[in-house]
Amino acid sequence: MAGFHVQMTVPNWLDGVARLPNGGLVKATEDYQMFREVKEINPALFTVHRMVRDGWQNYDGQYFDWEVGKQCARDWFNAFIDGTFRDAIAPYCDAVSFHNEIWANSQTAEEQSERIIAAQAATQIWNTEYRHTFSNDIKLIIGEAAIGNWMPWAVADIAIRSDNLLGYHPYEYYRNKVRGDEGFIAATSMLWDSMEYDWGLRPTWVFTEAGPFEAAETGWRSPICLDHDRAAYINAMRIWIRDVAQTPAYQEGRIKGFALFTTGGGDRWAGFETSQPELNELADMMRIEWRPGTTTPPPPPPPPSNECQGSPRVQYHRVYNVIRQEATEERAVEIFLQGWREAKQTTGGSWDDAGIGDLDNRTAVLWDLDYAEKDVAQDWFDEFYPGAIVEFRDGAQVPNYEIVNITDELPKHPTKTYSSRSLSNIDTLTIHHTVSPPDRSIESIAQYHVNKGWPGIGYHFVIKDDGRIFRVNYLETISYHAGYGNPYSVGIALQGDFTNSPPPNAQLEAVRWLVNKLSGDLLITNVLGHKEMPGAATQCPGNTWPWGL
Repeated sequence: MAGFHVQMTVPNWLDGVARLPNGGLVKATEDYQMFREVKEINPALFTVHRMVRDGWQNYDGQYFDWEVGKQCARDWFNAFIDGTFRDAIAPYCDAVSFHNEIWANSQTAEEQSERIIAAQAATQIWNTEYRHTFSNDIKLIIGEAAIGNWMPWAVADIAIRSDNLLGYHPYEYYRNKVRGDEGFIAATSMLWDSMEYDWGLRPTWVFTEAGPFEAAETGWRSPICLDHDRAAYINAMRIWIRDVAQTPAYQEGRIKGFALFTTGGGDRWAGFETSQPELNELADMMRIEWRPGTTTPPPPPPPPSNECQGSPRVQYHRVYNVIRQEATEERAVEIFLQGWREAKQTTGGSWDDAGIGDLDNRTAVLWDLDYAEKDVAQDWFDEFYPGAIVEFRDGAQVPNYEIVNITDELPKHPTKTYSSRSLSNIDTLTIHHTVSPPDRSIESIAQYHVNKGWPGIGYHFVIKDDGRIFRVNYLETISYHAGYGNPYSVGIALQGDFTNSPPPNAQLEAVRWLVNKLSGDLLITNVLGHKEMPGAATQCPGNTWPWGL
């Protein structure tokens, strides 16, 4: 449930806690008396303990020795589990957090393997040597990745198999009170949901840190985030909760809760400081909005048939193209023209209009839905318009381009090579412009990147101004093009400078085709300009972006 991350107490903080719903989460890091106070207010609140000590999260090869790894876990737990903990804290504690923010997209396979073994060792030692010694069933939280960082499936598998919890920090990006592009949010705040879908696993999550942020130490009180605006803060969390409410984990009740960072955090975390009166106001909002185990319904049922005037001719056949309400005007025109050119088909934005009518043949063609929306749509039509045929399309029909593979022909560094990844790790397409003239050879661009000390050209695809598409790296290659986003993104570069003018039509049509193809092949929806990627400090792909992709 919704709640607070409390580092130290602030005046009247318990008033906010008292307003939290049953199951509301409170995380404490230092003042352990807080657990007793929280449970005295409401025994149904969920409490999380985290030990903060420097030097304990060392990964220097010790976890590759299984017995040493288990002893490291014991040393970690023994650092705070003593008589005081057992008598004064454990009776009021529901979960304990293991190592914090130890995952990074830049890690090598060996570094990730070591952390996986650490999680295995910790859960085994916790379950066999500690957990049964407490009067209540205190669970261990593993993972605890920082926002934007991907965790391997093995971490979720360990949490599930050991009957423990998986942690994540799904902060939400804001700048100057305006939430970032939806794709950016999906690649950061909602990355945990993408991971779950990719794993095919269903862990129980705990979001032990959350809230609006702009940078690592810049939260809602900062002028470049929400500028100390309580109403904006509350609305930001309302929007985030409604995003989370669309996920299977929320709808299946597999999220134990989230804790807003932070209360009583001192000078370092002053930009995130949450005290009164916002504690009360946030708790009131969260009590209404946060209802895990519920679903957001599809469109309401159609009106009774006796309220529909007129009956079409029964011999009439109809194909109705349904455009998403969020579609751009350009996308709507594209879908309309596609249906018109095929057979003068009808196009609109209503599921009801697509299904209604006493017709021999009713076909509802629903455009640009994601995998979850398709399931909801099919169930809705089956219930209310069972005679309608439902089809899904994810892109307008455009010319079939040839992708020319020149990967092995381009210059490469004599000693350096790029790392590799699984295709399942990819969740974002990143769009660039090369800034170089359209007639510059791709070979010279690759040589320029090699001269910078890179293993090879930084992109995966380059599109010339006449629409020709060239593959310049394999999708499994983690090339250099998007900073922290390299491990999970594909780099698509349009040759030219689009700072002040958009790409020519031939190039735009080609990149739209490529984006549609890759989105379908890789089952992803995030399409971002380079400047929208986390941590990016660039104007690429120019001021004219976005281009209706």
